[in-house]
Amino acid sequence: MKLSSLDQIAISLYGETVIGLSPIHALWLAEHVAKTTGEPVWNKISRARNRAGLYTWVPEYNSSVW
Repeated sequence: MKLSSLDQIAISLYGETVIGLSPIHALWLAEHVAKTTGEPVWNKISRARNRAGLYTWVPEYNSSVW
């Protein structure tokens, strides 16, 4: 999934792009996408946020985004 697609989902759910989300919302977005599409996007979200200098929390062990 492209970052632009993730941005659209993030905006529809939280009113912010992936970069504009809080760390917990970034986790919730990754979990939502994993549950609805089956696609693991955590690494893509984390990389995009890290490139922007934003800290993103590590997902809980064995969670759907792990």
